Amino acid sequence: MKKIILLLIFAITSYYSIAQNYNSAIGVRFNSGSYFGGAGLSYKKFFNSNKAIDANVLFQNQLGIGALLQIHQPLNNTALDWYYGVGGFLKFSNPDIGIGALGTLGLDYKFADAPINLSIDWRPQFAITPDVGFDWNSFGFTVRYIIK
Repeated sequence: MKKIILLLIFAITSYYSIAQNYNSAIGVRFNSGSYFGGAGLSYKKFFNSNKAIDANVLFQNQLGIGALLQIHQPLNNTALDWYYGVGGFLKFSNPDIGIGALGTLGLDYKFADAPINLSIDWRPQFAITPDVGFDWNSFGFTVRYIIK
């Protein structure tokens, strides 16, 4: 139900605003993943008009560090971009260090009149060590302040 509400918020705000490009943004991320999940910091940096690195530091009974390469595409004359990408993560939980791969598919929105960026995404996770596993039910929400 929460996911449906978030999608409705995106749909309503995209109807009333115009998307703008940005180069970098920093904020908070909330992620439901079992291998790389929790709440923490997010930093996104664009290298050109459609390629960005999204780096996250998350806390949920452990410290997790992850980064993804994202490819952004405009969504048919709307204020939203959709994106996809791949990356990886490290998870530090005593005594283990976990390593894994991430995928992502999501929506990215920049308010026209405010330096705020929102994103919502699906991030399947594949844990390689210390235990092998797959979590396809990982969703996240990010709110960022546009730096430039």
